[in-house]
Amino acid sequence: MLGGRWQMVQLICGRVPILKCKSSHYGFSCDISIDNLESQMKSKLLLWISEIDGRFRDMVLLVKEWAKAHEINDATSNEWDFQFILSLTLLVIFHFQTCEPAIFPPLKDIYAGNVADDLQGLRTVAERNIAEACAANIRSFKQNKFRRVNHSSLSELFISFLAKFSDIGVKASEQGICTKTGEWVCRRSNIRWSRKTDPILIEDPFEQPENSARAVRMSGLTRISEVFEISRRRLSSADQNQDSLLTTLVRPQVSLEIKARHNQGQHSGDAGK
Repeated sequence: MLGGRWQMVQLICGRVPILKCKSSHYGFSCDISIDNLESQMKSKLLLWISEIDGRFRDMVLLVKEWAKAHEINDATSNEWDFQFILSLTLLVIFHFQTCEPAIFPPLKDIYAGNVADDLQGLRTVAERNIAEACAANIRSFKQNKFRRVNHSSLSELFISFLAKFSDIGVKASEQGICTKTGEWVCRRSNIRWSRKTDPILIEDPFEQPENSARAVRMSGLTRISEVFEISRRRLSSADQNQDSLLTTLVRPQVSLEIKARHNQGQHSGDAGK
């Protein structure tokens, strides 16, 4: 017991030691690592990216809950479980980049460099340089008056997310997902990926050319693809509004949290921006 409402579930002594914790009050779980600069910067970058549009946090939470409900997040190794969360988040980012109109820009427009390489030298200087570059680029993107605004609801975004990746099992053999450029990329023609034999390739934009989905096996990819398609058919065949969608897919406390953030965003004028 860590004290208060948090309980230690598991200590994972892998390449990066991870302490898995769970809230005994809300049921949320999280992974904690100490003095892992690259992971810290990844978390910060995802936080900064979420400032572009409030729907991003809700989509990530919704997709994670959906994955849990369909048991496609079960790990065959400790690394798979840790990387799975990042892979899901990158899929959401990619969807926001490729929906019409796009909600997010290619991540190279937020930070052009490779974070893993740029975290060299004096730590405080490296962090400050990355933070300043990201802040300036995000501000410029949000202030672009000519940018078309996507007004899709959370339900619409989730259903189109399922549709986009429902054939991922077939598509992944030929193409990889690159959030750095916001594009599907042919695996054979990409010099960074040509020798990778992983069934699915979702490049880590902050640690290129690492594959965030490297622990997914073919059987796992087949299962994931099936769940995408089954969920897409079920939700597309019904008249689902946001409330019924959330009630169907997530736990009550998660549904309430998403609704509260959605209402707060509407009142503050941030929704859809």
